[in-house]
Amino acid sequence: MTDSNKLNLGCGTKILSGFVNVDLRSDVGADMVFDLRNFPWPWRDNSVNEICMNHILEHLPETETTIKEIRRILKPDGVLRGRVPFAMSEAAFTEPTHVRYFHWRSFTDMEQWGFKTSVRLICENVSLKKHLRCLIPFRSFLSNWLWNMFDAVEFQLVKIK
Repeated sequence: MTDSNKLNLGCGTKILSGFVNVDLRSDVGADMVFDLRNFPWPWRDNSVNEICMNHILEHLPETETTIKEIRRILKPDGVLRGRVPFAMSEAAFTEPTHVRYFHWRSFTDMEQWGFKTSVRLICENVSLKKHLRCLIPFRSFLSNWLWNMFDAVEFQLVKIK
């Protein structure tokens, strides 16, 4: 049985147990078909404990409206956990449906929108080349000038009461 207080938005084929899995496509096995570009979303104010959005935010054209909608439906101390391609990675530019690029600094000033934030850069080790890249010292420092040091930004936003 799914807990309707937990949403996996833009789930694709990654169905999470205990979540209401939501996707635009009807052929992926989601519990609910909904286009996240349509506002307002169908959840009540302060009704959701947790939201998972992995590699979805970069596809949504109205980032500010989306973040405000997430804040609206999250309960106080509710959590949004997500991942987006890092702006200085090949992954950010190779997908033609990306409408926005995110740097780790994109999430550092979320208090103005009512969130406490934690962010980290990650490597998604999908090849030997990418695995070896993870052995480079000072990767965080180098990522300010060199491309492809990291693949994604993993973030957690907690709604401030």
